[in-house]
Amino acid sequence: MLWKRHSGEIVHTSLLLGIYMKKRREGSCLFRTRRKFFRKGPLPFRYVFIISFILFVFMTVQGLWVVEKGIKPTLIEIARTETNRIATLAINQAINQKIVEEVDNYQETLITEVKDDQGKVVLVQINQRAVSQVLAQSTDKVQKFLKSVEDGKIDYWAEQNGVDLKVDEDTPVNTGIIHYIPIGQAFNNTLLANFGPKVPVRFTAIGEVKSDIKHKIEPVGINNIWVDIRVHIEVNVKIVIPFASDSDVVTTDIPVIATIIKGDVPNFYNNGSGEGAPNPSIDMKDME
Repeated sequence: MLWKRHSGEIVHTSLLLGIYMKKRREGSCLFRTRRKFFRKGPLPFRYVFIISFILFVFMTVQGLWVVEKGIKPTLIEIARTETNRIATLAINQAINQKIVEEVDNYQETLITEVKDDQGKVVLVQINQRAVSQVLAQSTDKVQKFLKSVEDGKIDYWAEQNGVDLKVDEDTPVNTGIIHYIPIGQAFNNTLLANFGPKVPVRFTAIGEVKSDIKHKIEPVGINNIWVDIRVHIEVNVKIVIPFASDSDVVTTDIPVIATIIKGDVPNFYNNGSGEGAPNPSIDMKDME
């Protein structure tokens, strides 16, 4: 019995050892299988697409925010400056050259000189009828010019009207674009001023062109009159760039007449200096 008991214990111990080794082998296989299941590899295409789409949306929103808060105000300011410069220069070149040539034909009718019986000029007046003609011509030509700019036909308008219109080399023609702004200028950095994509600038006229006559008549020297007549042009324009727009007023003065009307030199001139100075007496017999 003792031997059997010992034999049974030995057999029982052997069985336990066999079962333990079997379980251990099964655990090792399971462990290797799990490691193989979690092995690293390329992501499926759908995961790559979803991640790329999320990053694209995030970067787009971030870029629009940067443009809205940082770049847009600077670009609008640059566009406003360039629009005023180009529009003023173009109106002065295109309108002033043509108007002055036509006004020269009836320049004498703009100013009416009132003379006395001896033919001396005693009064200078502005001829309102001639002024109205100048204003009508100025307004019409400015409106046609602005329409040509909007349609990108600056060269055609200049050729049809016989105007030598000078345009910057960088300004494209027949596109409706008046200027290109390198986006590097928005960073206020000299090194980056001419780098980056170029932002097109367009402008359109808002409302009608306003024109008026500004004149100045004042005495100059002894019996001389200075006459200065200008056509004042005022245009409301809308500045358009990608993602933004703004409005501004372009004003310019076109000189029409700037001349001196000379009168007779008097025999005696006293400018009134000195309150206590007596007026000198002149023997008129000696002047005859």
